[in-house]
Amino acid sequence: MIYTFLLLLLVLPGTLSAQTWQKVGEAVAQSSLTKASSFAANRSLLQQSYHQINSYYSQPAIRTWIDTRLSPIEPVESVRTEISWADLSNRLMLKDYAQRAKQLEFFFNKHQELPPSVLDIFPANSSVLPSRIGDKTHFVVVGGTLSDPAVMASFQEMVLQYKLAFPNRQIIVLTESLPDTGEQFFVPGAALESERKWVQFFIKNQIWVAGLADRSSNPEGYFKQANSNLLLSAVHTPAAYAVSSLHMYRRISSWKKRYPDAIFFIYTRAQTAAYDWRYSLANSLPDREIFCISITSIPNTRQFLFHRWRNFQDARAGILVWKEKEWARASGFDAQIILP
Repeated sequence: MIYTFLLLLLVLPGTLSAQTWQKVGEAVAQSSLTKASSFAANRSLLQQSYHQINSYYSQPAIRTWIDTRLSPIEPVESVRTEISWADLSNRLMLKDYAQRAKQLEFFFNKHQELPPSVLDIFPANSSVLPSRIGDKTHFVVVGGTLSDPAVMASFQEMVLQYKLAFPNRQIIVLTESLPDTGEQFFVPGAALESERKWVQFFIKNQIWVAGLADRSSNPEGYFKQANSNLLLSAVHTPAAYAVSSLHMYRRISSWKKRYPDAIFFIYTRAQTAAYDWRYSLANSLPDREIFCISITSIPNTRQFLFHRWRNFQDARAGILVWKEKEWARASGFDAQIILP
């Protein structure tokens, strides 16, 4: 059934709306997943797209970014399940090619210099985010490394700042770092020891927590990218991310129906949270009700697309907030917290 949903994603045009996700979840497909011959054909098409875009942008940092988003993947062992996941991932990336090309054109052909009027920069200890999120936002999608202590601490601080700024608003934390709890809030005793204090922190501040991760659907096996010798776990393939986004969207929608006036702070992986990934949560939740934030570090920041101008070669700890939605969409996030 998971394959069925993702096959339908391949033929759905444009940005995925909440209504589209619902239709995908309810649809029934009749065709089976691809054969080895179509895997080779799709891989070849993606490889052509990869070379086309990579030959134009020769800067090493940009090529690294392209590698991770358009380089075809192939299974280490040619068993049917792994071929299917690899083929589906390649088809998703191929479908995403036009958006990648448009994104690169926006930054490197039209806007090689960053206009000072489109980005606000604040010190790391600033409490600016609550006012930027505002009281009309329903979903704050935060992307970062799951279970990273520094990222978790930053997420905690941000949520608490928002509660202090808007004390009368109900806040619910939904996190991919904890297993799906259905319609039950998490209790500290059910969390791993490394995350127990994190859950206790929120409960102590009258903020309820629920898990989102559906680990039962994680694919198994290992893959490699065509232009790299590094192995990639199946759970980090584009197809697996799309499955995860779909599951979390359904769960979030269920929570929203139960608590329509609450604001949800959603802690997930960066790609699942970003505007610039076609199948992300950011592109499934209602556009006017969402605010996307990336939490990263100085070394990782240099890999982010909107830090490749001359005036951002030396990334510094702080908070960056886009003032125009066009730039946020192209870069992936409305704001970014850069940790030391």
